[in-house]
Amino acid sequence: MRDFNFFAPYQGKNKEQKDKKIYIYIVSGVLVAFIFGTLIWNTASIIITKSQIKKYNEQINAADVQEKIKIAEELNTKSTVLNKYDTAISSINFSMAKNDVVTSELLEKINSTIPKDVSFSSTSIDSGSITFKATSKTRQAIGEIQYNIKQLNNIEDVQISSISGDESDSSGYTFDLKCTLKDSDSNEDK
Repeated sequence: MRDFNFFAPYQGKNKEQKDKKIYIYIVSGVLVAFIFGTLIWNTASIIITKSQIKKYNEQINAADVQEKIKIAEELNTKSTVLNKYDTAISSINFSMAKNDVVTSELLEKINSTIPKDVSFSSTSIDSGSITFKATSKTRQAIGEIQYNIKQLNNIEDVQISSISGDESDSSGYTFDLKCTLKDSDSNEDK
């Protein structure tokens, strides 16, 4: 005769439950170990980083380093100011070069057109014109200088105003000669 064990099905379920519990405990243990491991790792990293920060701050706050930092900041400030001046001077230089209509070459050309009976007593130069106060022995020399200067490429217009005097005078005629200059852009075209 055989023995019947009516509790056998229940004993297998207990064993399955024990296996599940063992897996749960193992997984939980691994997770807890991982969490504690990362906690310990991060805490150690934070402590090491704080000690390095403290060390670097001590080095930065050292007197010789502070002196070098102060010198570097002064040089940086000076460099910034010089860069601003350089920018301003460059724009002024560019503007002057652009408006550089009256050149020594132009004055030499005007000088070459002067008749022997004409002499200049004063010269006034502004951005768009040149004005001469001059004397001449004859009226013909005044017309001649006006014509000669008008022939120059850089001159747009020549006007003679306020002629005074007489040929019988030893000083002759005094007059004002105003030369209106062409723009620098049109000078470059010629």
